[in-house]
Amino acid sequence: MKTKVFALLLNYNNKRDTVEAARSLKNSDLGSNVEVIVIDNGAVDQQKFFNQKIPGSIYIKSRGNIGFAAGNNQGIRYALDHKATHILIINPDVRVPKVFIKPLLNSFKMHNRAGIVAPAHQEPGNPNFGLGGRINWQNCSFPHDNVPTLPTTDQKSDLLTFACVLIKSEVFKRVGLLDERYFLYLEDVDYCVSTIRSGYELWLNPNVCVTHKTSSSFADNRGKIKFSFKSSFIFIKKWYRFPKNIIPILHTLYFYPYTYLLWTLKLYKRKVLAYVL
Repeated sequence: MKTKVFALLLNYNNKRDTVEAARSLKNSDLGSNVEVIVIDNGAVDQQKFFNQKIPGSIYIKSRGNIGFAAGNNQGIRYALDHKATHILIINPDVRVPKVFIKPLLNSFKMHNRAGIVAPAHQEPGNPNFGLGGRINWQNCSFPHDNVPTLPTTDQKSDLLTFACVLIKSEVFKRVGLLDERYFLYLEDVDYCVSTIRSGYELWLNPNVCVTHKTSSSFADNRGKIKFSFKSSFIFIKKWYRFPKNIIPILHTLYFYPYTYLLWTLKLYKRKVLAYVL
């Protein structure tokens, strides 16, 4: 079967990044061999703008800001209905290199049970590279692997960030769509767990590295903390049973409020210094 890749770009009041991400894909080895789907969670219909800036793209207007999972699910359904073999979920703030899709597709050939493959990622100005991650089931935390030097071979992983992942269409047919109970954050961790428990493997290809402006959706990290706090309880309710859920609940009740408080104090300190100076 001929490879048919659909790329999903979920836009929320960030049309400049969305257009640049699409151009990045078109300038890579994907070229014209990719169907770009823009899913717009913004309040205003911008079909005319995106059709002009991204010729040939498909535009799907959400009924509002319905979140990461529900927004992307609209694009996934469209891609599956139009015979996609692979679906690329990619954030608008991600830029891909010239050689991008071929190594990722090659990882599927190398690992027969691979269901999801992702590239490494790097933030602008950060010397370290982000790889996959692990799930600490004891306290429901999700440490990611950040390294100063990229490995030379594919890395099997427990979780991959959905800022940029290539997923076989058959995975969605077997596992289902993203869980829409998650509005933002941990929907990717949740789907990785479901994918592994359905018999697939997750692989990271370090020979491909994308640039990712992490958390560009939030100028104030407290917004991210609020959504992560809520998503953590959804994850615990779904994947834990009593009494193994006690420590994860206690950890969540401590970690996120404490982190929120630290950020509040940090921002307050900035305001005081700005006022004094």
